[in-house]
Amino acid sequence: MSDRLKSVFIGLYPVLVMAVVLKSLLALNANPMQLVWWGALATSAPMMALFMRLMILKDLARTSKSLPVLSSLALVGFALALYAWSERGEPQTGFVFAAAGFAGFMLYNFWYSNYGRTPSDLITVGQPLPEFTVQEADGAQVPSASFTGQPALILFYRGNWCPLCMAQIDELAALHRDFEDLGIQIILISPQPPRFSAKLAKRHSLNFRFLADRDGAAARDLKLLVRNGLPLGLGLLGYATDTVYPTVIMTDAGGRVIFADQTDNYRVRPEPDTYLRIYRETLAG
Repeated sequence: MSDRLKSVFIGLYPVLVMAVVLKSLLALNANPMQLVWWGALATSAPMMALFMRLMILKDLARTSKSLPVLSSLALVGFALALYAWSERGEPQTGFVFAAAGFAGFMLYNFWYSNYGRTPSDLITVGQPLPEFTVQEADGAQVPSASFTGQPALILFYRGNWCPLCMAQIDELAALHRDFEDLGIQIILISPQPPRFSAKLAKRHSLNFRFLADRDGAAARDLKLLVRNGLPLGLGLLGYATDTVYPTVIMTDAGGRVIFADQTDNYRVRPEPDTYLRIYRETLAG
């Protein structure tokens, strides 16, 4: 139920952000001296800028966990709106918009972004990677046992619709020669329909393996599946309703896990240099 509520929330929150920003700008255009609307603007304009960067530039693979700068601006904006309404008698409507923007940001930052997940006990450093099966774009079955023989970096990502996932893959693509020099295979797995993974593979044109986890079977076997995690509305584009916790698994040539990141916040992900450092240390050892 919580994941379904989060799906609805993230589908509606950007709309709320836009509404607060546009209403604030219109009110300030009519009377720029109303502090209450400046406060409302501060609760939502920074988030609108973040969303625009994520969706348009798609160059941000991670953020800090609690977004301290945006949190401070939202809090100051709410406090300013409260003061302007309660002490200066400025329009109550402005305070209502400020309160909505502040509440929406708090929910996004401290509820939606955090999974509250229990790390999968099936993925343990020093232990063999559990067996699972995924598919090529043409439907051919790919057992995880086929990943052995050389080190592998396995990334479970949510789908093409997730801008942080796309930026994370772009980071790996930028370092593809480093991974190739170390003999590391890059395996990218998503529960999205295979056609989306094929489109992503065509865009990168690298020696990466873009594999589909049909119906989230592999993610379910590894305890990485997020039921009803797709943001509201994206199902109309053909994406699967269930998603996956963003997860990185690094294995040695024998298929033994040497590193795993099971983030509890979808905006917090390892730096790509971390993977290279661990592989170099492992291979040197």
